Amino acid sequence: MTLVDSPAVVPVRPLTTAQRLAAGARVPPELLHRLRYLHRRQWALEDDARSVDATSDQIAAVKALIDASNTERHRLIDAIDTAVRAAHGASGRLYSETVGELCDRLLILDLKYEAVCVDGSVGATARARVDAVCGFLAAMVSQLLDDLAAGAAVLPPRFGMKIYVQPDQSRHA
Repeated sequence: MTLVDSPAVVPVRPLTTAQRLAAGARVPPELLHRLRYLHRRQWALEDDARSVDATSDQIAAVKALIDASNTERHRLIDAIDTAVRAAHGASGRLYSETVGELCDRLLILDLKYEAVCVDGSVGATARARVDAVCGFLAAMVSQLLDDLAAGAAVLPPRFGMKIYVQPDQSRHA
């Protein structure tokens, strides 16, 4: 059975699912709000970086802002995960993402949801795919919240890091 074929998948806006997850995991709402704002800002920066009218200097400046935004994004995901009290390495149902990583994923998906489902600029097939993913993640979040409440959720250790290779300054001297 595929994701789209599953009868239990009911589309739910990803933002609603992220808010439900954060509340159920006792994450301060401000952290989710800041992460959502950051994603909206980064979405706009990515558009700026792809502008056909931008000069190479402007693109470089925007890319530096995107790098700084990604650094802050990882800090916020870490802060969300710090707020969550869940088992790591204990027995129970294994999950592949931390609560912070899942909130991050849902907020990115919400931007796509807006572009596909709210703006309506794409076809029915794309909307069906987005709805299927949204429904699947909403169902998985319900399971995760149940497991967290029962102490049966085993979340992975957080290993999110963004590595930006810094130019070797000695070569430029």
